[in-house]
Amino acid sequence: MPTAALSEKDQDRKKLLASLHDRTVRVRNLRPLFQEWLTKVSPYLDRMREDITAWLGNALPAGKVLDALKASDFGYFGATRWPYAPFEKLRVVTYLAVWVYSPT
Repeated sequence: MPTAALSEKDQDRKKLLASLHDRTVRVRNLRPLFQEWLTKVSPYLDRMREDITAWLGNALPAGKVLDALKASDFGYFGATRWPYAPFEKLRVVTYLAVWVYSPT
C-alpha cells in the first residue's frame, strides 16, 4: 500500500514502528498498577504447560510459529485466567485461546 494512501494515523504508526525496529524497549514494573487484580494460579499449571507443549508439538511442524506459540506460555495464561477451572475445562478454554491468538 503506498504511503499516500495511508491515513495520518497509519503513517504515524509506521513511523513509530520504524523508529523502534532493532531497538530494545524496557517496560517498567507494572505490578503496582494491577495490585487489585486476581493473582490466583491454577494447581494444574505444570500439567497444563506440559499438555499444551505436547499438543502444539503434535499439531504444528517445527519452525518459527511453533517456537513462538511455545514461548507464549499459554499454559500459564490459562492457569491464571481460569484458576478455579477443573483440568478438563481449563484444557478446553486454553486450547481455544491458542486457536484464537494463533498467528496461523
